[in-house]
Amino acid sequence: MYSLKEEFEKMRPFLSNYSRCTEEEVEFHEKRLNYRLPEPLRNFYLNASGIGVLRPLELLHWDGDYLCYFSDGDSGDVAICRTDDPSILYYFEEELDEDDDIEYYDVEDKMEKCEKSGDREGYQQALQEYYKFWDTHSTKKKQTKMEEYWGMICSRLDSGCLFNVLYSLNEDKEWWVREECRKGNTDALNQYYFYLDYSQEGQEKLKKMFVPITEIETEDGSKMAYVHPTEEVLLFWDLQGSGLSLISNKEISSDLIEDISNTTGIDFCTLKSYLPNK
Repeated sequence: MYSLKEEFEKMRPFLSNYSRCTEEEVEFHEKRLNYRLPEPLRNFYLNASGIGVLRPLELLHWDGDYLCYFSDGDSGDVAICRTDDPSILYYFEEELDEDDDIEYYDVEDKMEKCEKSGDREGYQQALQEYYKFWDTHSTKKKQTKMEEYWGMICSRLDSGCLFNVLYSLNEDKEWWVREECRKGNTDALNQYYFYLDYSQEGQEKLKKMFVPITEIETEDGSKMAYVHPTEEVLLFWDLQGSGLSLISNKEISSDLIEDISNTTGIDFCTLKSYLPNK
């Protein structure tokens, strides 16, 4: 299992907009959980805890033997199991008894109201109620190993965490570009490029122009992400390997885009043609 320490170090220029937990914060909650987080998850919190799909460190709790760290919207959660190999991921749907459900959402509602009002003391009190609830309750859940639910990339903790980061970077950058263009800042288009299809030959040539940040591979054998050797540009494939994204926190030079096109035959696009007309 890869620790992802090196991967996060190489992605640091692209993660500057996300908050990070401190070593002291991680150790505090590991003591609370009586469990040292596996290295890929630990490094996720230390480098990009502000990514929205990641459950806040202070809200981590045991649900029986399962520790849910990632929420898949309303459909379920992804967890590791303390009685199994920590590199194996589980997917399950949370389902409390009706009375427990009411009690839990009362606590959750109290936490949300205190957070919105800035009542830190009230929030801490509600957080203790949250911990107490999970000390004495567990959900009735349908547990499924992730490899039975999704592909191999999302069935292991290291590749699953890396995918979560790349997916969030892509989604957040695309949303940011659209918002900036809506405000009239069309220069933002030059921080995000994509391509929806490509030839195998073009793909192999493209790989030679970039440096892999990881040895973890996609289903088709490509490394999951690459950086350019001289410019702060991140290149990655989507989960199915059918599309490419180029992102940066500053303008990607037109010379690089032209060089990629001339060398590989891959013509990256901006979101310009996908934006609504004014």
